[in-house]
Amino acid sequence: MIVGWMEISLDLGECRSLKEKRSMIRPIIERVRRMGISCAEVGEHEILNGSTIGVTLVSGSTSVIEAELRKVLDLCHEICPGHVRVLSEDRIRP
Repeated sequence: MIVGWMEISLDLGECRSLKEKRSMIRPIIERVRRMGISCAEVGEHEILNGSTIGVTLVSGSTSVIEAELRKVLDLCHEICPGHVRVLSEDRIRP
């Protein structure tokens, strides 16, 4: 069993309200969860134009984890083009 996780920073541009911020973050989180991957907003709650999301999954294969996390990163780039940065990531074999 291997646990893979990634912390992703999103620059949301010029969001003017919490409602506008949520409208950009919610689709990312919902789509990642539909992929069977755990995802939540984990930071920058007080900043309107930024957010940090955490993503984690478990698999028996490192290559599956790498592929799935790449899909998550691609999705983030699709929704927030050019404003995505990986803060930290790791693969752990307990």
